[in-house]
Amino acid sequence: MLWILLIVLLLIGIAFLIYFIYNTLWIAFFHGVPFVPARTKIVGQIIEALAIFPGETVIDLGCGDARILIAAWQKEPRANYIGYESSFFPFWLARFKIWRAGANIKIFRQNFFKADLSATNRIFTYLLPDIMERLLPKLERELRPSTRLISLDFPFSLKLPQQVIALDGRARLGKKLFVYQF
Repeated sequence: MLWILLIVLLLIGIAFLIYFIYNTLWIAFFHGVPFVPARTKIVGQIIEALAIFPGETVIDLGCGDARILIAAWQKEPRANYIGYESSFFPFWLARFKIWRAGANIKIFRQNFFKADLSATNRIFTYLLPDIMERLLPKLERELRPSTRLISLDFPFSLKLPQQVIALDGRARLGKKLFVYQF
């Protein structure tokens, strides 16, 4: 009887591993958005650049483990926070971290290209260049003129940033913030 339980547990483990590999690695490498969190050292500078006010809606496109959203909520809990994450592991990690922080943040496991972004005031992105280029037409259609977007490391090629903020130059990732006003 014990060996049947062990076989069932092994099959469940294998099924979870296959699901994890598909949802994390497959999405990351074939859909162009790997899970690379922003360095903890620069999170404060990102929140400062977002310049969040009470009552505003802040969206993180590809929110990963939700570290930006949680830090923003800790600084301004009276704003509304929404994250979009399509990968399995980062999504559930974000859900856990939000629960542990007791934060009022909504996370959706969906492709942000299908999300309505028209009600947002602040957007954060840490996306690769090809995704940024595909995202720009959607943002130009949907965003209000006062919406502020902060992009870590990757600018739009067809839109000039309002400001470029240099971060720690010795790091391989997380060197610049590109500030855009739509």
